[in-house]
Amino acid sequence: MKTFFRHLVTLSLLLIACCLTAAEPMDAFEEELRLWMTLQREGRDSRQAWEAEQALLQDEIRLLQATQENLQKQLHSTRDAADNVAQQADEAQREAASRIQGLEPSLQAMTKAIEHLDAWQRQLPPPLRQLLEPAMAAIPPATPANQAQRFRATLDALAAARDIAGKLHVAGMIITDDNGAERQMQVLFVGVAVAYAVAPDSSHAAFGRPEPSGWRWVAANDHAPAIQAAIGMVRDREPAHFLSLPLSLTAPADVTP
Repeated sequence: MKTFFRHLVTLSLLLIACCLTAAEPMDAFEEELRLWMTLQREGRDSRQAWEAEQALLQDEIRLLQATQENLQKQLHSTRDAADNVAQQADEAQREAASRIQGLEPSLQAMTKAIEHLDAWQRQLPPPLRQLLEPAMAAIPPATPANQAQRFRATLDALAAARDIAGKLHVAGMIITDDNGAERQMQVLFVGVAVAYAVAPDSSHAAFGRPEPSGWRWVAANDHAPAIQAAIGMVRDREPAHFLSLPLSLTAPADVTP
């Protein structure tokens, strides 16, 4: 653009020189002078417009450069954040694996406790088995996502088992007598160690104890009044007093629930 202006000025001067050499009339010279001034003004306006446009372009270039720098900084920041997140995820995964490995003995002990509880429940007489069923049913299946819930439910089941083993329970139960006849009896369970059963009319009674194959029931008709009185005391129907109840009988006749 600057070269164009220089050529334009040179051309104007040549035109003036030619006019003077040829001794043309003054009006021609004035016309050429006006033309030269017009060209000068237009050249100046064009130069100013070009300079203004160049300044705008420079501003836009600087703005684009600043935007590019900001985007690069944001990109680096995002990459750093992503790297930090990935690193934290790896650390969390390693920590979780370490904790799971550390909990492995406890998980194995919990599994064995559930197996023992299940086997113990199956050996209980029906009334006591029913007392433990809700707690056992609340134990969820073993999955990696519910180990904590499974652990808490197992502790609740163990607490329910201790409650059953440490308290007196009275419940109705069908007992088979020595002749194979089934009789509905009221049974007093002393924890899970022994049990005493008596018919409503006190005509029949039995003594029960757990064995590896299940509960064994032995006829104990002579103790029917004492068993009836013991059940009455447990139910707050009789005042508390001392009673004599059998702890071990070796009668030949067995009865099963």
